[in-house]
Amino acid sequence: MKIENGILVSVSPEDIVNGTFTIPEGIIKINDYAFRRLDNLEKVIFPSTLKSIGENAFMNCTELKEVNIPNSVNEIGKGAFCSCRRLTEITIPDSVKILNESLFMNCISLKSINLPNGITSIESNTFYDCSSLETFTIPNSVKIIGSNAFSSCRQLRSITMPENLIEIKNNAFSSCKNLEEINLPNGLKYIDDSVFHGCNNLKTVNMPDSVEKIGQNCFHSCHKLDFIKLSNKLEIIPDGAFCECRSLNTLVIPDSVKNLGKESIGKCEKLTNLKLSKNLTTIENDAIWACTSLKSIEIPDTVTSLGESVFNCCYALEDVKLSNNITKIRPITFSNCKSLKSITIPDSVTEIYGQAFSNCSALENIKLSDNITAINEQCFKGCESLKNIVMPKALSTLGSQVFDKCDSLKSIKFYDKLVGFFPKFGIGELKFFRKDEDGFSMLEERTSDSLPADYIKINIPFLSRNWDRKE
Repeated sequence: MKIENGILVSVSPEDIVNGTFTIPEGIIKINDYAFRRLDNLEKVIFPSTLKSIGENAFMNCTELKEVNIPNSVNEIGKGAFCSCRRLTEITIPDSVKILNESLFMNCISLKSINLPNGITSIESNTFYDCSSLETFTIPNSVKIIGSNAFSSCRQLRSITMPENLIEIKNNAFSSCKNLEEINLPNGLKYIDDSVFHGCNNLKTVNMPDSVEKIGQNCFHSCHKLDFIKLSNKLEIIPDGAFCECRSLNTLVIPDSVKNLGKESIGKCEKLTNLKLSKNLTTIENDAIWACTSLKSIEIPDTVTSLGESVFNCCYALEDVKLSNNITKIRPITFSNCKSLKSITIPDSVTEIYGQAFSNCSALENIKLSDNITAINEQCFKGCESLKNIVMPKALSTLGSQVFDKCDSLKSIKFYDKLVGFFPKFGIGELKFFRKDEDGFSMLEERTSDSLPADYIKINIPFLSRNWDRKE
């Protein structure tokens, strides 16, 4: 044992008697790392004069079971009891105001913690991987819960939040796989990134209207979450916020929300009722992708930007009302919407990007805006139920394989303007067309020597090479 000026500097294994070490009276501070990795230490008796426990003081004391911290202590340093894997309970004295970083991190046997009402902050990683902790009451004095504070507390079933809580930081409760309910207090303003990510058993969340911001992946992979009420002060549903909430049936986006982030509602497999904000302006890439039970969606006219792959793999989607203020249908937006039979593209749209409707196998009717100037590659590839389509009057660019594998397609009507642009597409297949008052219509399959006099030949590469398959 080494002592200097009232500070316990270090302790050796030989100082420990029958698993117990008694710190002499008069000691006011335990130095950083003083007991680190003493694997024969089971119990510590503290002096009444002690005021401070240093950083990592008892770190990796893997056999330490019993600790009674005296009321004289007003500071416990970062990681002081980190990885004390046999520690089962502890009481923090009223004199301590902050639970420092990693204080009980990896204390995998810790089941009972008594905290004083004067605690104002639980810092990052404080109870990280305390995998035996089942219930926890946070004192009302706490205003901030730090990042990863309770992350990976896999047996934690319930937690009582403090009334004065303002912010929950990144990953605070992530991977608390048995957490079933959470009551967020009025006055809470910020729920940061991934706070409840991977809380597989979380079922219900009532978010108070005081919440102004939620972070990315906030409720990502909460597989049993079947109800959430959102704050009406939110302006953004960020990236991945509710991604893979597989049990969520209904979601109402408050009218305060203006932006749906990337994958914000993606892969919510049981979602059947989604009501979007009346003031929504932007829907980012993949925002609602793979919501395989969603049957209908109405996008308000306030939306001016619709990202890529927004409804990709929404297999049950049948009814879509698009905003009258979007100008582009981006790549893969409705790809693999296998139940979609009909859709109207609003007049505001001027371009449809590649594979926008690819593999919409039930699509029979699509009404295109006459203001569309470009339909890009493989746009309708695999739309095997599509029989007739009228090209927009303004169309000047048509990508390759637009109608690849559209095996039921019988009629495509064009307008004269497009004909002059065919050479730009390169060498394509030879198909037979007839000029009529509406433009050019494709004739049913014939050989060139059986064509009537009023038919002409046009090389167009946007048709599938498999057009004439008999499969």
